[in-house]
This record gives sequence, C-alpha cells and structure tokens, in this order.
Amino acid sequence: MTDFANLVVAVPGDPTLLELYKAQNDVDSNDTSQDLVLSQYLEMAGAAAESYVDNVIEQRSVTENFSHTRTPVAMRYWPYVDNLVVTIAGEVVTDDFEVYLDDGLGWAVKGTGSSRSCVFEQMTLTYDAGYNPLPADLAFALIQSGGVYSQGSSGGPVSKESIVGVGSVTYDTSDSSGSSVRVGMLPASAVAVLDRYRRMYA
Repeated sequence: MTDFANLVVAVPGDPTLLELYKAQNDVDSNDTSQDLVLSQYLEMAGAAAESYVDNVIEQRSVTENFSHTRTPVAMRYWPYVDNLVVTIAGEVVTDDFEVYLDDGLGWAVKGTGSSRSCVFEQMTLTYDAGYNPLPADLAFALIQSGGVYSQGSSGGPVSKESIVGVGSVTYDTSDSSGSSVRVGMLPASAVAVLDRYRRMYA
C-alpha cells in the first residue's frame, strides 16, 4: 500500500510531501483536521503519476514474473535500491545472480554471458525500487497534481510555480503548435516533470 503523503522530500528540513502540500495551500501546519482528505488527494496524484511514468515513484518492494528463465534480466522498475530475491521453479537462487547498474537501471545477471531457456520455467524477481527521499521536482509534480484533484478540474497551463521551502521552477507547457499540454488530471506543469521519469524500456 502506498503512502505518498508521508514521503520525505529531499529539500532542507526533510519535510513530508503532506507538509509541503499544506504550506502551498496555506493550511496551518498544526491544523490536522484536513490531513485525511489532503492525503487522499496526494494518493490520487501519486497513483496517476505512477501510471503516467509506467514506473514506481514511492520506494517499495516490487515483483516481476517471467515464463522462461534468462540472463541478464533488465529490471522493469527503477531506480533499483536493494534486496533482490530470485526464484526459479520455486527455488531461491539469489546467490547465483549479481546486480549491475546503468544510471539507476538494474540488471540481474548470472555469470558473464547471456542465455534464455527454450522451455517454460517460472522465474520471479523481487526487489526494492523507487525513491526515498522523493526528489524535489517530483514533489512539485505531485503537489501540483494534488491541487488539481482538490479543485476537481483539469487545471490550466502553468509556466512557473513556487513552493515554500523548496524553490521555483519554470516549464515549457506548450506543444509545437502552442497548445497547452495536459494528460487527464495531471496538469501541464506536472507532465513536464514526469516526462523525465517515464520508463523507456521493458
């Protein structure tokens, strides 16, 4: 189960996403009466963002299943963090594998070559992936998206935004024709950030 509201953001003071969201919306930090509903907006924003980037944002355990054994295995979720467990036909074979990283993209590798079984044999990889703490730009995107959910609209184009305690960022929110870009309930300012985190390989 995800808990985006309590994610720590990588900015001075280590605030949670909910604390930054409250500051952005002029909600007193000591007022907890709205925490439940504000947290729900952040959960919806987080789910929409993860769906858009086709990847995990909040760090957690993930599992991949393969019908044929193989090596190397490109891990679907990134950045890879730790705790790889590999099973083949129900047997734990983690010690046979090593993890190699390409700028956060993980590869589970057995030996030094490559191979793929021609017969069906269930292979499972479980590992931790995602962000903890949350990068500041992703916090921007989730806070802006949470604001759209709280307003119940698709939002409008945002060219510049500021969040107390984090800073400001400027976006190009138009396509080549000059039209405003938005995806579902994700505002243009969030999409501009999330595009940098989209999964680019299977």
